[in-house]
Amino acid sequence: MGKSDAAFPQVMIVEPQGLAVPLNLPKARARARLYLPFLWKYKFLHEKNCLVHYLWDRACQLLEAAGCRRCRGVLLQMEELLGQIVEGLGEETTLAALEDLCRESLAAPCCPQSRGVARQVASALQNFQEIFLLHVRNKYCPAGVCPKLLPFPVLRPQKRRRVPFQVIPALEKIANHRTPVPMLDLELRKTTFMPVELGWSDVQAVKEAQRCLRCDVCIRCGACERACWQMGVNALRFSPISDIERILTGYQHAQQTCIACGACAIACPTQAIDYQEGEGFREVRLCGTVLNRLETAKCQNCGEPLPPARYLQYVTDRSDAAMDKHVLRRFCPRCARKKRAASFVKL
Repeated sequence: MGKSDAAFPQVMIVEPQGLAVPLNLPKARARARLYLPFLWKYKFLHEKNCLVHYLWDRACQLLEAAGCRRCRGVLLQMEELLGQIVEGLGEETTLAALEDLCRESLAAPCCPQSRGVARQVASALQNFQEIFLLHVRNKYCPAGVCPKLLPFPVLRPQKRRRVPFQVIPALEKIANHRTPVPMLDLELRKTTFMPVELGWSDVQAVKEAQRCLRCDVCIRCGACERACWQMGVNALRFSPISDIERILTGYQHAQQTCIACGACAIACPTQAIDYQEGEGFREVRLCGTVLNRLETAKCQNCGEPLPPARYLQYVTDRSDAAMDKHVLRRFCPRCARKKRAASFVKL
């Protein structure tokens, strides 16, 4: 008597008037006392009973005793839809069809038995939708009553959230060696039960994390290396570690040769290579490791940012030879067109 309502498990009460409502045990008993002459009409469903299986069984019983042709058709459809859910063949479209069937049967003139079942199913779908979704999506019966469904939830594999990259220059990453773990003093080990490994501090843990190659992001496919080779830059030098995997080893060569064109970042299928462009610089990063950082010039006329000098030289060496003329790329495209148009006007 002294226990609170929260001490009792949640149960379900299904009323013949057509209600399926969530009530805990003391409230359900208190409500039942108000209807003592009609107590036999109420059905209590505890957590070990399946609401979906009960409704299906109820529809089957009424289907056998139904005499009205219209009501028999409604009960037959309801029994088929609930049977699909119980047998593990239900989909979310089955729940939508069940809701439409209940809505139509309540609007149409039917006998009290079929209207009562339709009202019970409609209220159950409204108040206990999560139970129906467990049967439909996860093929899991929480009560373990439905024989064709699993008595335990199915855990679907999910890709874990990507941890942000630790930004570190390439040369610093090359020189970054493993941080030794602090160990407990030898004398203290004899007299205490403290862990021998004391663990890293926050600064040491961050420094150790900067050594990570982020194999969860980079799949070592070599697509960035092929894109750089097709561009004719050959800034990324990879070394094979297996028959199908390659990793970057020439960090210094990338810093000396990369033109920051971004072709490798476009070719990367997992976005392991990041192309950053800010105020006065361009950066190419591989899993947070800064492979190259180049300063960008500005348009001499309007001040708009231009590509890095190394990239402009790459374009000049290829386009000027093909066009057989020398182009001074000191202006942005808009200012260059204006100056070119102005020169034609003077002619």
